[in-house]
Amino acid sequence: MSDLITHASKNGARIVNVSLASAEYEKWGAFHDAVALYPTLLFVVAAGNDAKDIDVEPMYPAAFDLPNLIVVTASTNQGHLAAYANWGVQSVDLVAPSNKIEVMDFSGQPKWVGGSSYAAARVSGLAACILARKPSMQLEELRQSLFKKAQKVRGGRMVRYGLIPESVLSEGGTC
Repeated sequence: MSDLITHASKNGARIVNVSLASAEYEKWGAFHDAVALYPTLLFVVAAGNDAKDIDVEPMYPAAFDLPNLIVVTASTNQGHLAAYANWGVQSVDLVAPSNKIEVMDFSGQPKWVGGSSYAAARVSGLAACILARKPSMQLEELRQSLFKKAQKVRGGRMVRYGLIPESVLSEGGTC
């Protein structure tokens, strides 16, 4: 993992999407150390799909408290936390619609998918659009730009900043 992150940084990456999650801390040590070595890279990570509060039962890498990490979970298209989605007011920053969304599979065929991995990918794409509009933007300004787009999650506070609504994600796709 650290070699991949080093490669991404040396080749000009500014945003790294990590749509992976597990409860096994020991498998994520190298990732943690590599993320800490590259404080100007933004890492957008998935919260996982276990329907649990990861403030209480940590999932990694989402549970790492690093300033260049944004943790994303999944909502329904109506803005409610998806039934399978992990949450946590301390560990999860944003929620994004990614329940039953249409994507293209590896063979080019349409497929319906969902989960925090797709939510993280959608927020990574939005971050890339924001950065494309203002390439000189530094990491903290990019993070705050994302957080300012968040709205209250329907059904209660389940994440730190809130929901990135479909309308914002769709608008971001026009960058």
